Amino acid sequence: MPDAHRKIPGSVLRQLNATRADAQLYDRLADSIIYANASLRADPDILIKNRRGQSGLWENSISGDLPIVLLQIGEPANIDLVRRLLQAHAYWRLKGLTVDLVICNSEGAGRRQPLHDQVMALIAAGAEANLNDQPGGIFVRLAGPLSSEDRILLQSVARVVLDDGGGTLAEQINRRSIAEAVVPLVTPARTLYAKPPAAVVPSRGDLLFFNGLGGFTPDGREYVITIGPGQATPAPWVNVLANPSFGTIVSESGCANTWSENAQEFLLTPWSNDPVSDSGGEAFYLRDEESGHFWSPIPWPSRGQGYYVCRHGFGYSVFTHTEDGIDSELWVYVALDAPIKFAVLKVRNTSDRLRRLSVTGYIEWVLGELRPKSMMHVITEMDSNSGTLLARNAYNAEFGERIAFFDVDDAIRSFSGDRTEFIGRNGTLVNPAAMSSGRWARTRDHFPAWGGPKRR
Repeated sequence: MPDAHRKIPGSVLRQLNATRADAQLYDRLADSIIYANASLRADPDILIKNRRGQSGLWENSISGDLPIVLLQIGEPANIDLVRRLLQAHAYWRLKGLTVDLVICNSEGAGRRQPLHDQVMALIAAGAEANLNDQPGGIFVRLAGPLSSEDRILLQSVARVVLDDGGGTLAEQINRRSIAEAVVPLVTPARTLYAKPPAAVVPSRGDLLFFNGLGGFTPDGREYVITIGPGQATPAPWVNVLANPSFGTIVSESGCANTWSENAQEFLLTPWSNDPVSDSGGEAFYLRDEESGHFWSPIPWPSRGQGYYVCRHGFGYSVFTHTEDGIDSELWVYVALDAPIKFAVLKVRNTSDRLRRLSVTGYIEWVLGELRPKSMMHVITEMDSNSGTLLARNAYNAEFGERIAFFDVDDAIRSFSGDRTEFIGRNGTLVNPAAMSSGRWARTRDHFPAWGGPKRR
């Protein structure tokens, strides 16, 4: 990992002919290289068109193993943008950040190509003249010979896309592609009970080999786990639900990991591979629309008050819980002959008044082997006919044509493919921003997305 905080001596900056202000600007741009920033990536209309993987870069001598910064330039008058990026590239190398800088020249065809000559002269005169067409170096390509598929691929894989029509480097770094919308918060129409009723401890006297948390039913067909406030099993106690080509692992907390075809190379949702901690990328929430109070029908991630009971059976897991006069029962199972996972939620109102509830599901897509590696290539979109949320990762060499989906059996639903919008800046799934909002801020046909929540 680059030493982003290593101070560069003034003598080195002078060698690069850079100022402290330049260094600060390049540090800010490096943030979007290390942590992909949607505002500096290609537009979603471009990302959704890509159907090629990493091997498509090789014919242009670009490996795709390193982060890519793409500059699209066509006017010689904007040559200063090239100079600034060459300077930034040399600065990043000094700080340990290795990047492929791709300069795509869209200058019109002709015998004289002054822009190309200027670009090559700047490279030859710089500190990285020997890095032309080398890994971690500089790649100058003419836009004319590139096919439309090549151009779309380059824009899709680039961590940062800059254009000489977008202003100076500082202006493009400061831009926001989507203005932050003001989302109305939930306005409580009532409050919760002043004092929640005492939690009823489920009786477990009939369980075999009961250990204080779980035991087998007398017929041996289920393992029943009861988790009270502040309780947790010493390690995740899981149930594997699978058919020959598709499966999911569900723990007693409801944390789940789902895969298709290959449990290692094509994960649909994250697998933490930790024998002690229990985390996941699939979550459900119930919310009282009058009070704004929300909780999960499973212990994770937003545990409610009282006890949760998990029953691991052959081919299914069931979670039951009671919260504020609402009984919930969530069944999780996999189809016997299809790559489909079902989560069936049953809700019963045991209070003495009419209740308005919403149900929200959340998915962190992987669509590959490792989420950090695939997350910037996952694109979600809504199917216009069914309203289903679709997700694909065309960059995946083995499973690029596969499409994952997430749907609810209700025509009244809203959705977002923006993980930050759902969780909130620096937020967590325990208390996501969406659970405090009256509605989600944006609705678009497709998103460069790392999540896929839906609400109904």
